[in-house]
Amino acid sequence: MRVLLLALLACSSSSLACSLDSPTARLPGFSDKQAEERAHKLWSDWKVIGHYQRTKALIEEAPTIYLARVTKIDKASEKFRSLATIEPLQAIKGELPSEGKVLEGFLPDSCDGANGDGDGVYTRAGELIIVFEGVSRRQNRPNGIDSVLVTETRNLKLLDAVQAWLSTLPGYQPYD
Repeated sequence: MRVLLLALLACSSSSLACSLDSPTARLPGFSDKQAEERAHKLWSDWKVIGHYQRTKALIEEAPTIYLARVTKIDKASEKFRSLATIEPLQAIKGELPSEGKVLEGFLPDSCDGANGDGDGVYTRAGELIIVFEGVSRRQNRPNGIDSVLVTETRNLKLLDAVQAWLSTLPGYQPYD
């Protein structure tokens, strides 16, 4: 089990996602249902590990990180694009942008992870996201921007920043 865990931690999230195209090895004595349940559990674990690794790398690389709210989603028809208008709320690292912006996303053509400006493009209006600006530009991230949903964030530094912002809202009641 330790070997499997170490192998998972060493892999990137994109390579983990692509590796699931092949069936998971069935353990001796497992029924079809048990094997399917195990495969779903492994997929869930791989997603968590991949998301954690991606977020950790983004925190280290991005000079600007901030909390934002998605105010509008536009599913543009050209090139299967999606656009998300966001409102910056709270700086986490660097300076808070002075005005809103539009994040862009497009359908993936490979297993290279998030395409466009991250997960914030593929959510709904009202969702809180964390935006990372100034990260390396790649084919799947041409604008040097990435984003993750607050609801999927597991990094304590980011969660502390979200909690600090939420505590400024009238009537906010933190969990005990």
